Amino acid sequence: MPYPTPLHDASGRLVGTVNMLVDHTYLKSSKDRQRMLINELDHRAKNILVVAQAMLRLTRANSVKEYVTAVQGRIAALARIHTQVADNQWKGVDLGSLVRSEMEPFRSEVGGLVIKGPQIFLTPVAA
Repeated sequence: MPYPTPLHDASGRLVGTVNMLVDHTYLKSSKDRQRMLINELDHRAKNILVVAQAMLRLTRANSVKEYVTAVQGRIAALARIHTQVADNQWKGVDLGSLVRSEMEPFRSEVGGLVIKGPQIFLTPVAA
């Protein structure tokens, strides 16, 4: 970006200019990265709201209290999944780890629960 600066003599008469070229490459790339991050955040926020709407719409219960409990459980499960994927830097998550995490709240209700099988790595979207 050109940055001309006029030079004046003692009487104020224009006698020349000094022109600098200022490199704003870092500023442009910074703005591009910021725009990309904002777009990604917007996309993820919309996705999570769609998931929340689906959870609310698909949850069934016999009473308001049961409904609230079920929705809270689903939201907590979604939060646990998000945490696992984020902890793995959005590379995905091991299915066994995911199932163990999701079953943890029910450990006392499901006494001899055994989770085993081949190691399967899920993408963040699949998780």
